[in-house]
Order: sequence, then structure tokens, then C-alpha cells
Amino acid sequence: MDTLQQRSWLAWASVGVLAVLCASLALLQNHWIAEVSRAERERLQQQLQSELSHLSREFDNEITNACSSLLPAVPEIEELGREKAYANRYLQWKQSRDRIFGRIALAVPHDSSLDLLNLDREKDRFSPAVWPADWSGVRDELTARLNRTGFDKIPPSPSNVIFLPRFGVPPHAGNGPGPGQGAQEWLVVEVNLDYVRGTMLPELLRRYLASGGARLDYQAEVVENADPSKVIFRSGSVPNDRDRKSTRLNSSHLVIS
Repeated sequence: MDTLQQRSWLAWASVGVLAVLCASLALLQNHWIAEVSRAERERLQQQLQSELSHLSREFDNEITNACSSLLPAVPEIEELGREKAYANRYLQWKQSRDRIFGRIALAVPHDSSLDLLNLDREKDRFSPAVWPADWSGVRDELTARLNRTGFDKIPPSPSNVIFLPRFGVPPHAGNGPGPGQGAQEWLVVEVNLDYVRGTMLPELLRRYLASGGARLDYQAEVVENADPSKVIFRSGSVPNDRDRKSTRLNSSHLVIS
């Protein structure tokens, strides 16, 4: 009788131990799954950040190389003259990159102000022009740089306008300041946002954020750095801030955030 009671007790005890073991295993499994999920999320986030960094760098390089190709060397300017040298560079450049920029111009110092020479793409030459109203911030900033004053009164420049100076050759040591110093002119280029939206960004996003180069794995949004409410590009509907991968366009480079 005692033996039967002991066996019965042992059977119930073993069931109880098994239940505890199952519960412990379930807790350990859930903890392990959570750890694996967390590690996978961190891995995916790191991978995403790496891809966005590559995308940003390539965007930067594309714009920078396009700008550099338009800048003539000093010997070219000395041989051909300013406007001809810039126009000649444009002729060499436009076959492959003509869509990247909308307007291309030169801002040339004249006393304490700046004259604007706009590139006529049909005639491939620069001609005097009136400063566009939407470039007033660019004009004021360059004028402030020219005169080294008035920086506190400068209105914001359009985020898609880039200006690059060409400085004069510094005088030899001991000769003091000379007329060759300072900006001789600024190359002013306006990034073509239609081309950026329709071609450049979609190609970069497919290259870095798509499976097999087809459908994007993430939703992407490009906004102005100065005013994030202004959307430049959106790959699709963005349901909420948690799911949004946003990028900011700031002058000549793309800043990922």
C-alpha cells in the first residue's frame, strides 16, 4: 500500500516538475527569441545606415564632380578669357551631365556689387542678365562675401543653389596684398530638382535600398534641410514617423538622418 502511494506521489511530482521545466523552457525560448529579434533589428539598422551612407556619398560625388567639370583652370582662363573658358568647359560637360543643373551663371564682382552673366544653352555662351527674384538670397550672400560685411542681413538662399568661387593668385611673399587676391567670380549652378526627383534619387535608392534592384525595401523621403516641411522626393506613402526613412538635401550634399 505504501509502495502504491509512493508511486502515485512520484507520478504527480514528476508531472509537476515537468510543468515547471516546460514553463522555464518557454520563458527561456521567449527570451532567446527576443534577443535574436533585437540582434536582427540592430543588424538591419546598421546595414541600413551603411547603405544610406554609401548613397549619400555617391550623391555628393555626383554633384561635386559635375560642379568640378564646369570649373576651368587658370591657364584656360588666361588663354581664352573668362566667359569663353567657362563656356568651353560647359561644351565638354553637357553631353553626359546636362540635366543635373537647371540654370548656370557667373557672378562677377563690379565695384562693391555683382554682375550676373547667365549661360545661354542654345548659343553656349554667357550673357549679361538680371538677377532672378528667387536668387536674391544668393546675390546678397555673395555681395556680403565680396564686401566682408552685412552677413547678419542675408536672407536664406535656395537649398538647391550652389556657388563656387575662383580666387586670384596670391601675391609673392613680402609684396603685400595685390589685386589678384579675392574671388574673381563665382560659378552659380542650380540643381535641377526635377532630374533629382525623377532620375537621380530613384536610381540611387534602387541601387542601395532595393532587393535585386527592383522594389524598395524601405520608404524614403527627401526634404529640405532648412525647412523639413518641404518634401523634395517621396518614394511612396509614409504611414507614420516610425516607418519613415527620411533624407535631407542641403546645398550640394545629401545628409542622412
